[in-house]
Amino acid sequence: MANTTSASVTAGDYIYVFFNQGGNTKIHGYRFTESDKEPQPFTINVDSKDDISKGGEIAALYLSVNNKDEIHLYYIGQEDKPADPTNIQWNQVNEACLHGAKAKATDPASWTRTGMDLNLKRWKGEVGTYLAASLSADANQFPRVFYRAKDTTDVSMAEFNINSTTHKKDWTTTPLTGTSA
Repeated sequence: MANTTSASVTAGDYIYVFFNQGGNTKIHGYRFTESDKEPQPFTINVDSKDDISKGGEIAALYLSVNNKDEIHLYYIGQEDKPADPTNIQWNQVNEACLHGAKAKATDPASWTRTGMDLNLKRWKGEVGTYLAASLSADANQFPRVFYRAKDTTDVSMAEFNINSTTHKKDWTTTPLTGTSA
């Protein structure tokens, strides 16, 4: 699903990701590591039926869970001609992950797209939405993604919920008080 360099990722590394100018089905990025002090480029190829929104943003999150490295990428997926425009997956916030040794680039073509079922249409991402990712402040360090909901100025937060049984349903979304800039 992706091509990346052999640069390793360790706790404390800095990761920066950006869209390619074409805005089609590829994410180009650079990984800056404390050890190398050099940017290491990588590319993620997203399924053509789930294109990255033109003019959109991507958020990257690095975690070290139980001494296992993980890289999480979040982006807005868009179909040019969706078979069903009312489908919740259209313009949905998507997640791609690298886990464990794969996050250290020992297995470079191993990005897993997990999907995020946020259940309600108003929680879909607007094309061009700016995404931000962070960790919850508690000991669980759940991933959190902030984005502007489609057709509103409301900012929403999607948070990973470890109590669920299927990954897509692990995500719950809370509209936040306030509006986007």
